[in-house]
Amino acid sequence: MLWVFFALLSAAAWAVEEIIRKRVLKVDTPVEFSTERGFFVIIILLCVIPFLKWSSISTEFILASLSISIILTLVVYLSSKTLKLGDVSEIAPMMNLSPLFLLPLAAIFLGEHLTSMQWLGVIALIIGTYVLELHHNQHDVLAPFRKLFKSKYFIYLFLLLIIMSIAALVDKTNINKGYDILTYMFFVWMFISIQFFIIDWFATRLKNFTKHIRKKGGLIFVNAMASVFSTFFVLSAMAVGPVSLVIPIRRLGTLGSAVIGGKIEHERDLMRKAIACLIMIIGAVFISVF
Repeated sequence: MLWVFFALLSAAAWAVEEIIRKRVLKVDTPVEFSTERGFFVIIILLCVIPFLKWSSISTEFILASLSISIILTLVVYLSSKTLKLGDVSEIAPMMNLSPLFLLPLAAIFLGEHLTSMQWLGVIALIIGTYVLELHHNQHDVLAPFRKLFKSKYFIYLFLLLIIMSIAALVDKTNINKGYDILTYMFFVWMFISIQFFIIDWFATRLKNFTKHIRKKGGLIFVNAMASVFSTFFVLSAMAVGPVSLVIPIRRLGTLGSAVIGGKIEHERDLMRKAIACLIMIIGAVFISVF
């Protein structure tokens, strides 16, 4: 049951990553933060070079790593933008909606169809979203959904969930090819970090890079460590355990982000949001497992 331990470690690292990211994004733009984190990610990755399986690297491997890195660069940007605009106690539970967007993609590209349990999962996700956006003084039944659709982060969240679903399909395909996990993670994260350096250079000429590293370098370094560990542990778990169970366990990280992050940021109605997050995790489990 080593994969369960890996999945739990990934969930814990993911929660730490999101909590710190929310704090740093109070000052940084999403691109600045991702560039600064990328700086520390590159330093961390350099330490694992002796452990890479260079014999497994091929043109196909490089192209696969580059392709998923481009998609994940969009995921990192959109998730940071969404987190900057919304409360961590609301955004973190919303990440559990990704299976809802994965279902039509799976139906189109993999020919999969919903079971009765998966339909229950869809209903649970909708109920969880409703509870998440519900307020005690609302009398309009549709008000929670209107609140979500009118929120300033909705369009970024919507695009994020779609692209996350695409990334999940591509990642799963690459892992099934038998790529070495550490080598695959090394190249993907290296490509992501380089891409953000290029984007930030053209956008701002890295004008705030040194200043932000001096002020919040410690926090950003911990975030980079958490990001790398979260990715490594979830890929390790998927390599030895059932993906359908690994991902739901990892989603427990959204609960930690919502409750602990919300507490740190002094956000309101954390009990209601925690309940909503649990309902959404159950829904995601139903969709992923059954």
